[in-house]
Amino acid sequence: MATATVRNWSRKQSDQLVITSMAHTITELEALSYNRQATIIYLDQLPWRTTATRVVKALELAVGQRCQSGALGRQVLDKEKQFAMEMSLQLLSYRIRSRREIDEKLEKRKISAEAAEATLAKLEQAGYINDNAFAKTWINERIEIHGHGRQRIKSELLSKGINAEVIERELDRVYSAEKEKCVALELAEKRLARYAGLDEAVVRRRLMQVLMRRGFSAQTAQKVLKDLLA
Repeated sequence: MATATVRNWSRKQSDQLVITSMAHTITELEALSYNRQATIIYLDQLPWRTTATRVVKALELAVGQRCQSGALGRQVLDKEKQFAMEMSLQLLSYRIRSRREIDEKLEKRKISAEAAEATLAKLEQAGYINDNAFAKTWINERIEIHGHGRQRIKSELLSKGINAEVIERELDRVYSAEKEKCVALELAEKRLARYAGLDEAVVRRRLMQVLMRRGFSAQTAQKVLKDLLA
């Protein structure tokens, strides 16, 4: 069976193979070798749809069952939406998350793009997902708790699907250049105690590395070192 071809489908391509509404037989339920949480449903020996294994189990699908692809497709989609909502709410119970974070989690569980989009829209409408609020929370935590610089915060938020304009606006609102320098200086002062007795050039190099890893610009780091090691 052409399993290799199926595995190369994109998410949208693998959602469903168009089949007529006549009765069909489920001829195979194949768990993906690289993702045991996903199962390929075969109708009449053709790959029809890849979905979450828990969907297959919940619908009690079995080899040999007769079905109409249209009716089965609606059942699978409804169950995907149910599970997508349950998974999303569980993820959100731990911490606030961005839209992309939730979407990526659903994709890994082989929830179809259609079910995921419907779920995300409901969560946004209800206020459970709000990328603006997410950006504000993330920025505040990264500044106050983790002591990260502007560059690292921006990079992290971009990776989570937050719009660049939203990031810049929120950073400008709460993280002035002066405040960023103060955060960097506090970090450098704490690290300086560890380097007692070392050559000044070594201390300067190590502090620069620490500040750069935390996401402070080279310009900010140099200003801090100039003040601290003057």
